[in-house]
Amino acid sequence: MFNPDLVRMLYDKATASGTPLGGTFELTPRCNMNCKMCYIRMTPDEMKKRGRERTVDEWLDMASQAKKEGMVFLLLTGGEPLLYPDFKRLYEELKKMGIIVSINTNAVLIDDETADYFIKNRPNRLNITLYGGSDETYGRLCATPDGFTKATAAIKKLRAAGLNIKINSSITPENSDDIKSVFDFAREVKSPCSVGCYMFPPVRRDNGSTDRFDAETAGICQAKVDMLRYSDAEIKAKLDLISSADSGIVPSEQPVKFNCRAGRSSFWITWDGRMNSCGMMSGAYLDPFGDGFKACWDEIRKKTEETEVMLGCKDCADRAVCHICPAIAKAETGDLNGRPDYLCRMTQAWKKEMRRKSV
Repeated sequence: MFNPDLVRMLYDKATASGTPLGGTFELTPRCNMNCKMCYIRMTPDEMKKRGRERTVDEWLDMASQAKKEGMVFLLLTGGEPLLYPDFKRLYEELKKMGIIVSINTNAVLIDDETADYFIKNRPNRLNITLYGGSDETYGRLCATPDGFTKATAAIKKLRAAGLNIKINSSITPENSDDIKSVFDFAREVKSPCSVGCYMFPPVRRDNGSTDRFDAETAGICQAKVDMLRYSDAEIKAKLDLISSADSGIVPSEQPVKFNCRAGRSSFWITWDGRMNSCGMMSGAYLDPFGDGFKACWDEIRKKTEETEVMLGCKDCADRAVCHICPAIAKAETGDLNGRPDYLCRMTQAWKKEMRRKSV
């Protein structure tokens, strides 16, 4: 595990220089679970209509190209990346290249044999999504009735061996009663935990819907999450920001450029070989397997530098407490400069609930 302050410093320097320090390879849209809010999972028939998975050799060549341009950190994700054919060969070869590899997984497929493999061949970090606090919730939300038992057993074994694990959770109407259970488990195994209540609309699915709250309920749930997650001092700081927003004070920094690492020091390549700045940034995909990584990165970086974004939120005082980003604006409104009504209403409900809970 690398020192977080050092990693932030490296990313700050990479952002300033336009170096693609970090990347994501989305290996497959296949998954062993079928979560109601998933934006990527596909059946084999759906995959055939869209494209094909890239081979191990193709991914290794892409990693070599990206490394030449400055990539150091790489995230392997899916779907469920452990379902990718010959995953272990790809993982081991990437590590031999000196790339620092992390993995997103639901951990349900990590049996004793797989856990022992990761204990021997340690990733930088395993980001494990916990979908609730019981097998009942997993059955209802993910169509995997034994998912909680399997995932938590894997997490406990890996943590006992000292692996770096971060627990993530997405809250929907199907698991909103499990928020405290997720945090309690994370504390039990001494792992950091990130829980979110905003769900993207299904911008990467040809049809179907996403299982998300109405905006007001999402804001109330996010307040519950924050009260469980943050210290008293951190909550006070959030309340101070809310007070500033309520008084109409607009943050001085104007949100007219990308304000994250996407397209500035990080990139995302989908399972079917399309490249963009962010996994949730729909449209304008490039072809790194055809045109080469450098050409695609240079184009993404140029567009990111030149494009104005979030102009619809430029004069909003709530910007200091809102989770707006270009990908959300585009997903919700179809426009990088759109003002997403859903997020506005979610933020107002969150503010109101934070004030109520702090009394």
